[in-house]
Amino acid sequence: MPRLSLRMYGRKLLLGVSLASLLIVPALMVSALCVSGLDSAALAQSPGSQKSEVKVSTAGGLAQAPQSSQRSAKSRSFVVTPEREAAALSFVREHHKQLADLLVALERTNQREYKRAIRDLSRHCERMAQVRERDPRLYALELESWKSRSRIQLLVARLRMDESPEFRQQLRDELEKLADQRLALLKHSQARLQERLNTVERQIEEHTRNRESLIDTQLRELKIK
Repeated sequence: MPRLSLRMYGRKLLLGVSLASLLIVPALMVSALCVSGLDSAALAQSPGSQKSEVKVSTAGGLAQAPQSSQRSAKSRSFVVTPEREAAALSFVREHHKQLADLLVALERTNQREYKRAIRDLSRHCERMAQVRERDPRLYALELESWKSRSRIQLLVARLRMDESPEFRQQLRDELEKLADQRLALLKHSQARLQERLNTVERQIEEHTRNRESLIDTQLRELKIK
């Protein structure tokens, strides 16, 4: 895409939708079609953790995260170093070329919006890195979901300028993908929660079976006959 037309397209897109909202997520991806958790959907913690929480939008809208003002303050205090910016741009170039092109245009035309978009994207990338380390399967699911949500937002912006049947069909296709991805995230969370439940049930059974011996052991440790 020539430089001039890309810049014009970037300006038009910004009239309909803030690029920052296209990018992410944070605490949720802040799009109206996203799932909360990762702030994305179904980010269940590991089976051995004490908390397993699932936050999901049930009506296709955004499941509002609590304490949004605190999160907003944290976002503003997040410092984007050159290394973080480079990592964010690398992430987008690898996973969403079209969005990377828009960021290039945005950097030239609106530095304030560009910096905000990079800040949100950097925070998202770091959260995703943590998820990948803890749960590679969840990372893969979240990544596909993020890409679909980003494509949906771009298509919505295009449809505001051109109600093309082709764009409308592409939007429907992406919404179908997103619905399937939500289901996959829910099933993944269900499996993780089931693992946790199985562990707790085994602990209950063991504690019930060994109740008397456990009490005797504690008495001995307390040196009480």
